[in-house]
Amino acid sequence: MNIPTESVGVAAPINGGWDALAADWRAQPTAVVDVDALRRDVTRHRRRIRAWLALEILLTTVGVGVCAWATLGIDPPLFSPSALAVTIALLLGFQGWSLWIRRRQVRDSGLDVRALLALERDRISTSLLYWRVNSWLAVAMWVALFGLLLAGVLAPDAIALPMTPRQAALSLAINIPLVLGLAGFAWWWCRRSRSRLARVQALQDELDAD
Repeated sequence: MNIPTESVGVAAPINGGWDALAADWRAQPTAVVDVDALRRDVTRHRRRIRAWLALEILLTTVGVGVCAWATLGIDPPLFSPSALAVTIALLLGFQGWSLWIRRRQVRDSGLDVRALLALERDRISTSLLYWRVNSWLAVAMWVALFGLLLAGVLAPDAIALPMTPRQAALSLAINIPLVLGLAGFAWWWCRRSRSRLARVQALQDELDAD
């Protein structure tokens, strides 16, 4: 059975014709990245970073004040002066490190598409690092408190501890839900950030292949 090559006066293109049409279609200029949408997204991310840093500074200030009050403002104090000093040093050190790693991430004006994508990758990578360090630091502090409690129970007169077993037990009880909540949030946030990083990288790959 013969297959007609024409229908209603219109010639059917041969395979070479379809290949040429596909090549022409692929050669047409297309917008690989929606620049306006990308800029809006980058701006929203910058606002979130600034809001989070402001919240961090506020919480650090409140934390230092609460620790000082728990040591100097009540009798008997919940923390010893040495424990207060260590806690404040950790809070201020972590806050300083957090500000340092984000020092170049709150400015995004005047950047081209490639620079915006690079900035977003850097922001996401920094966020992943931040939450990993944050989570492990919280676990380390909890383990240190548990060690103080165990040392105070097993050898109460053998070494001078910065806090009593009662103080260590109270700190453990307070920090257990905080550490668990922080770990759960960090896991969720890092999973979300990795998905976002994959999308940004895909945009970069499309731009490089264009």
